[in-house]
Amino acid sequence: MKILSKINSILGVGPSLNKTISKLVSGDQVSDLLLHLPNTVIKRALTDDYSDLVANQIVTTKILIVSHKESYNRSPYVVNAINSLGCEVSISYFNSRKYSLKSLLPEGQARIISGKATIYKDKLNFINPDRIYEVESFKSYLEPVYPMTKGLFPATYRKIVSKAINLLDCLPEWQDKDVVEKFKFPKFNEALERVHNPKSAEDITHDSNFIRRLAYDEMLAMQLALRVAKVNVTNDDDSSLVAKNILTEKLLRILPFELTKAQTEAVSQIQNDLISKSKMTRLLQGDVGCGKTIVAALAILHVIEAGKQAAFMVPTGVLAKQHESFFNEYFSQLNIEVAIITAAVKGKKRKEILRRLENGEIKLLIGTHALIYDAINFKNLALVVIDEQHRFGVEQRLNLVEKGENTNFLLMTATPIPRTLALSLYGDLDVTTIMQKPEGRKDITTRIISKDRVPEIIMAIKGALQKGEKIYWVCPLIEESELLSLTNLEDRYKEFSLIFPNQVGFVHGKMKQDEKTDILEDFTAGKIKILISTTVIEVGVNVVDATIMVIEHAENFGLAQLHQLRGRVGRGIKAGKCILLYDKGLISKTSLNRLSVMRDSNDGFKIAEEDLKIRGGGEVLGTKQSGLPEFKIASLSAHYDLLKTANQDAKYLLEANNEESKKRLKNAETLLKIFGYEYKFKFKNLG
Repeated sequence: MKILSKINSILGVGPSLNKTISKLVSGDQVSDLLLHLPNTVIKRALTDDYSDLVANQIVTTKILIVSHKESYNRSPYVVNAINSLGCEVSISYFNSRKYSLKSLLPEGQARIISGKATIYKDKLNFINPDRIYEVESFKSYLEPVYPMTKGLFPATYRKIVSKAINLLDCLPEWQDKDVVEKFKFPKFNEALERVHNPKSAEDITHDSNFIRRLAYDEMLAMQLALRVAKVNVTNDDDSSLVAKNILTEKLLRILPFELTKAQTEAVSQIQNDLISKSKMTRLLQGDVGCGKTIVAALAILHVIEAGKQAAFMVPTGVLAKQHESFFNEYFSQLNIEVAIITAAVKGKKRKEILRRLENGEIKLLIGTHALIYDAINFKNLALVVIDEQHRFGVEQRLNLVEKGENTNFLLMTATPIPRTLALSLYGDLDVTTIMQKPEGRKDITTRIISKDRVPEIIMAIKGALQKGEKIYWVCPLIEESELLSLTNLEDRYKEFSLIFPNQVGFVHGKMKQDEKTDILEDFTAGKIKILISTTVIEVGVNVVDATIMVIEHAENFGLAQLHQLRGRVGRGIKAGKCILLYDKGLISKTSLNRLSVMRDSNDGFKIAEEDLKIRGGGEVLGTKQSGLPEFKIASLSAHYDLLKTANQDAKYLLEANNEESKKRLKNAETLLKIFGYEYKFKFKNLG
């Protein structure tokens, strides 16, 4: 099937180009290339009316070339022309060969020119225009514009996409006829062809039926993948995990606090899952600081007491290290051995851990993606806990689950997601929500302050340092330039190092794992009092005496991300403060309203709901929202109606037992592969 072939099978795609394109589209299949959609279009249509021209707007016009003026020193090569109305046109080229330009734009002849233009001194001015056409060959058209990456030219990419479109073969239909009729969907191939060759700008909007068809396919693929994942970790064998909860009772006596009612209920739900015949596949969600980790710890103890092992997978080495410290603090008192596996654990130490894991001595293994490697074998894995589950693909989860037999599955997320949305998103997962925070945990005071008052904040920091408190300072999020983000961080670090000598450290995502771990350990131990950081500290970092969180250009962050960052302070007995710095000249009224929601509430679920009201779902249901799965095409805010139908259809496909559903299910294997859900188990155990 050509759509599933490799990108380098396309004529003209060599090793270097293949590497660049694969990085851009996050995959190496032709399907990955075709699912990387244009985000806008350029209209190449003739015009002689420039009266409403905006600077650097694309203009396509007919000209008569009058003369060439060669460049000297660093001046541009200029071609003078007139348009069909007799108006002057100036075309400037930098670093171009005069012989090729004289051939491309011969004096006394007419051409069609297209590119960004401005009006200067009553002339229409082009600088290095995109296109030159012979008059007879030109026809108006829409040119798709794709998100690009360094080292890839748009024209080259469009040619490759065009070749890929021509490779599209006849695909089997996996959609239900009633669904196609209900939403007036075109065929899959037709939708792909139209969005890459749009006939109007509306063809690539969220409301376009072509985009909606592809969005539905993506959602259906995700729903099928999640449900297949559940089927493959669930069976009807009586292999329940019975425990007397002796270890649970011991841990509860050791803990310096009592569980909240919400935590107790969550533990009860999970234990009921573990002792049942069916294997657990549960999503545990809760607000920042609600105590999900201790609930997971009690689930792990239940499994260990039943004679089995558990794995705890997290997205970063920093988080893995913190969990290792947390579990060792309590599990060592219960004589339970805990180990950690990350990319940093190597050599003899790694071999020894793997040996003792395989013979059952290690009861709990904590780690990052390293846990899914084939070389890691458990003796009797019975529970997999995945923290910040949205950062792992379904296939990664299943690779870990398949290291045991009848393995139970607990996913955790700290991002508040409305329950109805969670139920729709995560297929047939059971959802447990912890709304209540531990007793005694103080609310964090949040203030919105203009950045021109930074000197006042520095004075407040000096006072906090004298009280033995610690401070996070998060530098602005600049999506367009990671380099610029790091420059801001480095500048702030240099400034603070002069004001607070020997008390400042910095951490960012480009640092090596060991470096990040060392800096965070120094911050925890008090060797560093102020930590200048990017959003790498958003999740899981737990420093109990950190009391102040300052976030620069807070208007650039999503509310869920701000809420996560704010949750890094006030985790001990001292109250936390969060300062949201904004730029008066850049912030909009809507952004200021959003920050006001943060100031007025510490309830993550309420914040999510209010943000939904303010912005109609853009961020709360957006693909970049922490806690929610990332889609290539679908937008949860625009396509939520499709998600509900996809959820129901996936359930029908896997539960119905008729010829029509069996045929569609077989066809859906292609759908899963197209969207990157290619599992080695495929649809085993599905009848």
